Amino acid sequence: MRAELPGPSFGKLESRISKSIHILYAIYIGLILAVIILLRIGKVDWFEAILLAFGTASTGGFDIVPPQSIAAYDSQFVHMVIAVAMMIFGMSFNLIYLLVIGKFKQFFKSEELRWYLGIIISAVLLISASVFPLYTNIKTMFQDVFFTTTSIITSTAYTTVDIQQWPIFAHIVLLFLMFCGGMSGGSTASGLKVARIMMFGKSIKQELRRMISPPNARYPSSLKVNLLMPSTNAARPFISSPTWLFSGLAGPDKHRHPGLHQFVQRGHCHAQ
Repeated sequence: MRAELPGPSFGKLESRISKSIHILYAIYIGLILAVIILLRIGKVDWFEAILLAFGTASTGGFDIVPPQSIAAYDSQFVHMVIAVAMMIFGMSFNLIYLLVIGKFKQFFKSEELRWYLGIIISAVLLISASVFPLYTNIKTMFQDVFFTTTSIITSTAYTTVDIQQWPIFAHIVLLFLMFCGGMSGGSTASGLKVARIMMFGKSIKQELRRMISPPNARYPSSLKVNLLMPSTNAARPFISSPTWLFSGLAGPDKHRHPGLHQFVQRGHCHAQ
């Protein structure tokens, strides 16, 4: 059961574990069947519809027509079905259960859901602004950007467009989405999980508040986790580790950029 719930611990769907398992798999299978039916409506044959549905549900991205991927299906309806399905499978199955049983207020009350949707919307807007000069049709641009955003944040890696032609800014946003991942509590997506990104963000905010507040101040988190303690080192791992990781990926040449190379080397030693 725990293997189906990566990320921070959240409450069970029902009191009995067996009933929770049945609910989770019923939701999983029901969503797969819905994707298959919608793909069939989009004129995708049964065999390919089943493969695409399972690849989307698992956010594993099994390609049927490499290297074209989903671009091989010249249908905006099919593209949007898969894009929305990837976004849904990146959500917490606990929240989907609340939606199924009609508890809409509790569903939209989820702070992690708001962060998840906010990250997707923000990424779509930022990337769209970056790739706008490359498109003549705004509708096609938003569809390509939305599809790519949901594909990357859920680690599905389906494609409808050659993102190598996109500007470097769009690549930076997509790189952040790769680290971010989907929601915790049952989603099939990988990555750090939005709940952790949210807690990291709260840690940074609390660290900034601590710097201008009394030494013994404590700030409770709105998440159902322990209080974020006002330690001066709370946010440093989140800030420093990705910085040195990206610097290492960039690999500054010590001959062409000796100052930057020494700076990165000192940073790696400090992080260790």
